[in-house]
Amino acid sequence: YTPPQIIDLIVRLCVRNPDDKVLDPGCGSGGFLVSIYDRLLGLKGKTETDEETHRDLLSQIWGVDINKFPAHLATINLAIQNLDSESDQINIIKSDFFDLRGPTWRLVAPWTVTTLDGRREEVEMPLFDAVVANPPYTRHGDIPKKQKKKIRNISLKYGWENVKLSGQAGIYAYFFIHGAKFLKEGGMMGMIVSNSWLDVGYGSAIQKFFLEHFKILAIIDSDKRVFRDADVNTVIVILEKTDTKESKEDRDNNLVKFIRLKTHMEIDEIIESIEEHNEYFSDERIRIYPKLQR
Repeated sequence: YTPPQIIDLIVRLCVRNPDDKVLDPGCGSGGFLVSIYDRLLGLKGKTETDEETHRDLLSQIWGVDINKFPAHLATINLAIQNLDSESDQINIIKSDFFDLRGPTWRLVAPWTVTTLDGRREEVEMPLFDAVVANPPYTRHGDIPKKQKKKIRNISLKYGWENVKLSGQAGIYAYFFIHGAKFLKEGGMMGMIVSNSWLDVGYGSAIQKFFLEHFKILAIIDSDKRVFRDADVNTVIVILEKTDTKESKEDRDNNLVKFIRLKTHMEIDEIIESIEEHNEYFSDERIRIYPKLQR
C-alpha cells in the first residue's frame, strides 16, 4: 500500500508530457496507474475522457505484478476510469518483473508472457518516458537464495555488469537497476524505497550507480505523520536518466536537492518549493539542501 499523496507527488514529478509512456513494474492493485491516468488526462488538457482518449491513455500505461489477483484489480481500476468506453487492451502483465527483458534485449532473447486470461502471448514493451514504483519492502534475508541469484543475474546483465551491489541489498535496489533498462535517455524514474541506501558503506554501489547513470533530481524524506500511513524509514527518489558520455557534464553540474518535509503540504506547494529554491532554504514546513552532484 502506498499513501495516495506520495503516489501523486511521484507521478507529478515524473510524468511531464501528454504522450509519455509510463511503467509501474510492481503495480499491485493499480494506485500508481490510476494516478498516471489522471495526470496524463490533465496534461492533454482534458477533465473527462471520451472513448478515443480513454484508449490512448490505456495504451500509454503499463503495469507488471507477480500476483494474479492484484493484476486483475489493476486492470479493473483502469477500466472503470471510463465505463462508457471499451477497455479491451489494457497493458497489465502478470509476471515477475525480473523475468521481463528490456527493449534493448529484443534481438538477444524474444519472450512471451501469460495474459490474465491464461493465453501465452508475445509482448513488445516500448522504452518508457517514466518508471514509477513502490517496490516490495523485502529484506535481503527474506529472499530465497535461488530467487536472489536469478534477480542478481538478470539485473546485472547487459551493461550493468560493473555494478558491485552488496549481497545485503534489498530488492528495491534491483528494481532501480533493472527498471533503468526500460527507460529512455532523458526518462524519469521515481520510487519510494527504504532509506538504507543512504548509508555510506551499505549503499555505496547503488549511490555510484545513480551518480554514473542519472541526474539525481530530488531525495525527499519527511517527519513522522507528514504522509498518513507512510513508513518513516523511507525516502522518495526522483532521477532523470542521463546515461551517455556526453551527458557526464550535465550530471556533474546537476543540483541534487535533499528535501525534508516537516509538516503537511499540498503537492503543488511541494513542487513549487523544489523548483524555486536552488540554495539552502528552511522554514517551518520544508527544508531544502541543494548540493552539486559531482
